[in-house]
Amino acid sequence: MSELTLEQRIRRLEDIEEIRKLKSLYSHYANVGEGTGDARKFAELFTDDCVWDLSQREFRGKQEIIERLDEIEKLNFAGVHFSLNPRIEVDGDEASGEWDLIFPVFPPDGRPLTTVCGYYMDRLRRTPDGWRFTYVKYRVSPKFSLA
Repeated sequence: MSELTLEQRIRRLEDIEEIRKLKSLYSHYANVGEGTGDARKFAELFTDDCVWDLSQREFRGKQEIIERLDEIEKLNFAGVHFSLNPRIEVDGDEASGEWDLIFPVFPPDGRPLTTVCGYYMDRLRRTPDGWRFTYVKYRVSPKFSLA
């Protein structure tokens, strides 16, 4: 493997930071019921040919993502996503990321707080508008979710 130039190393670090910011916006706009949720802004974080895999239920394209988030919003839950411990690999104009998830959820009707734990596995592509998700896989870890 050839050694990277200083310019290449700086570009890689800038790419990793942009991907971290993208995931931060993902968590922010996914906070349905909390006040920062926004299905349309959330969908703009994805490429047109994306797949959003939520616990083995796939949504393809931005419109399906918007429709699913609108459905979730109607359930009247409030939650705040925390994507932690990023493990990001950049390879030119493609990247992958793995993140741990903590998601405190406040159900409607005064039911007690539930904390969902799990992980994300992401694939990303550099676009003219910056990095975007091409694939997001979300899985709940039943052994670590607290009710």
